[in-house]
Amino acid sequence: MKLMKLMKLMKITASVMLMRVCRVLSCQQTEYEISGRCCSMCPPGSRVQRDCTEFTTTSCVPCVEGTYNEKYNGVRNCAHCSLCSGLKVKLECTLTSDSVCEPQDGFFCLDWSSKSCGAAQKHSSCEGGQYISQRGTASTDTECSDCSTGTFSDGTGMSCQPHTQCEAENLQLIEAGTSSADARCGEQRQNVSGIVIGVLVPVVLIVGAAAVCECVCEWVNGSVTVKRFGPSKEGRKRYTSIQHLHAQSGGCVTAGWVGAHTQVHPVHYITDTHAHLHLSVLILYCMCWVIVFCLVCFCSPSTC
Repeated sequence: MKLMKLMKLMKITASVMLMRVCRVLSCQQTEYEISGRCCSMCPPGSRVQRDCTEFTTTSCVPCVEGTYNEKYNGVRNCAHCSLCSGLKVKLECTLTSDSVCEPQDGFFCLDWSSKSCGAAQKHSSCEGGQYISQRGTASTDTECSDCSTGTFSDGTGMSCQPHTQCEAENLQLIEAGTSSADARCGEQRQNVSGIVIGVLVPVVLIVGAAAVCECVCEWVNGSVTVKRFGPSKEGRKRYTSIQHLHAQSGGCVTAGWVGAHTQVHPVHYITDTHAHLHLSVLILYCMCWVIVFCLVCFCSPSTC
């Protein structure tokens, strides 16, 4: 008897559960089940304020600013709009759609969720000696490639440029090009050492020779003035040339000979000639230094 009652109770329970399942399955696509009944969903942009009852329909209210609901729903709260932190807002949040974020210029997205970007990273920069083989986009990073031999790039261009050929432009190579910098050219410099040697040296030799010739001529043809001792009123006696003195002295003009044979002061005729010789040597010495200085400055300007 007890067994029959227990079986009857189980039957009733199963029937109730089956009825509930059938009732859930019978809710429409725009309805939601709550407390064993189907209630109408709230439209996009709104939320449920009160569920339906046997006598009333579902009560809905719009989402507040900063929240949204994209679909028909039976929820009590709207979703919060996404904040595009460190990103750029592509589409503003509305009551029916979330914000759409995208990377800022010069960045690419690391995390795409649906149509919006969650995090971004700055595009890589190419180094000197590389060129941009593929520009970065909002979804991909920049791609770099190395320059080939004889070309250069500072890392900002889409291709490497050939080094300037200085000789082809009638210029002189000052600094060879590298993978990151162009060759440096300057004005073509003539063979200055040849010019200096070919022009200045003859000038120096001519000037020096002229100075020596002048001294020799004064030595050979120069006149000497001597002053007598004693009461003679002649005052000064003038010999016409150095040869005259040499002839009188037998080729040996000394202060003692002049004093013994001419009764005059010792002669200082050599003084002027020596002064001219010293001046000539000084001129030649200075000109030699000028030549050396010019050669150094023209051939290696950095040392001047």
